[in-house]
Amino acid sequence: MDAPRSFLALQCFIPVHGLEVTPGKERATITPPGEEWACVKCARKKAYGCGKRGQRLVDGITLYVCRADHPEDLAAYVSIGLSDDAVRIMEGELGVRRGLMESHGSLQISHQQFLVMILEFDPHAHPKRLYYIIYDSTDASLYMIPFIPEDLVSTRTLQAIPERSADGVGLKQLVLTAREPYLQRVDCDRLCVFTPAAQKDRPESVRWQAMVHTFMHPWQRFSADTMFSFQGKFFWADLSRGVAYSDLGTGCSGPVVDTVFVRLPDEYQLSGPPYQFDRPKMSRTMGCVGDSIKFVCIDRCHETIKALTLDLDHQVWKEDEGFSCSWNDLWKQLISFMNVEMPLNLQPQYPILFPDGALFLFLPSTAEWACLMDGNHHVCCFDMITKRPLFFGLVSNYHAINPVIVPSDFFAMCQSSSAPAGEAAMDKQAFLPMCF
Repeated sequence: MDAPRSFLALQCFIPVHGLEVTPGKERATITPPGEEWACVKCARKKAYGCGKRGQRLVDGITLYVCRADHPEDLAAYVSIGLSDDAVRIMEGELGVRRGLMESHGSLQISHQQFLVMILEFDPHAHPKRLYYIIYDSTDASLYMIPFIPEDLVSTRTLQAIPERSADGVGLKQLVLTAREPYLQRVDCDRLCVFTPAAQKDRPESVRWQAMVHTFMHPWQRFSADTMFSFQGKFFWADLSRGVAYSDLGTGCSGPVVDTVFVRLPDEYQLSGPPYQFDRPKMSRTMGCVGDSIKFVCIDRCHETIKALTLDLDHQVWKEDEGFSCSWNDLWKQLISFMNVEMPLNLQPQYPILFPDGALFLFLPSTAEWACLMDGNHHVCCFDMITKRPLFFGLVSNYHAINPVIVPSDFFAMCQSSSAPAGEAAMDKQAFLPMCF
């Protein structure tokens, strides 16, 4: 990496506003007064499989981003604004009177420069209506996709995995694991696939393609800690056991999708329910780095960061000595670039891998789990290929349990919500932490 890196730590909860309450008028309900909201200018908005009024609905959706006051604070907030037309459409769809419908949002996953969110409309007396809202940072596009059919329930996670088109332009498909709730058979699991390009040829009743998914036997414990797509395959990682994946490449055309499970080596296995051992996500992660898949583990006993690379052809994990290193060595490099005194007992937690080999780490001031729910944390990032520190900063009032981290230029097309339409975009340089 030749250029400095910086990130935004996004809060997972997304406030949703109608015309009565907008980010410009009621900022104090989300962040302290004085924060400036920026409107994310979308070059294109598109609704897929959302009915006749779906395009009007997504046209009435606006994303807002708010960053922290302190220049070294990476904390950022996302909110959704609904136009009056969008509110009327949903009230009509759900059959509720004006002002009786609530709406909530949440961040789900950031992957391949997509940010996947869930937007929920709750009419209270009627079933909820959920949509996936997907922001593509490569071209500032916004997509809206309906949730899976009502006769299916999501399993293991609500995080649908996005896959980018082969030419790098747009969303190829969205994948979610589900099951038929009233069936107890082994074949009740489903792999739900939404393909935007195929929607014009499908009736609204068949928006998602639901295939029988031979995932895992029902009695086998599996926790989907992290998930991602890679070369036409979709991965669900249980960081205490291994990784399961299904191939939706050119060879997948039938009604059944098989799953391959690659077990972690014995020395990396964790047994027992999650509350009996160190939570896997606090010290482990998995993801794509270049053209490979890596598993990263913080070994607290030996104060090292270890890495394995997945050999997909032979379905085995191999030690990656070039990626592994001593945490103390990394910390010494970081200290040598810092101009402030820091305690030496900061323990790295919640590692996050990026495709270019960058490893993002939280450095909470205490190892207590409770402090990670809502606290101030130091953060750092290293190029694990060169072992060079990239930046050191702070994130305030952040829930580090399920972090969503994106590059600082992810929302490149932003404009102050109170500024005239012709004003320039936000100055992102004002929010850069200490880079090297």
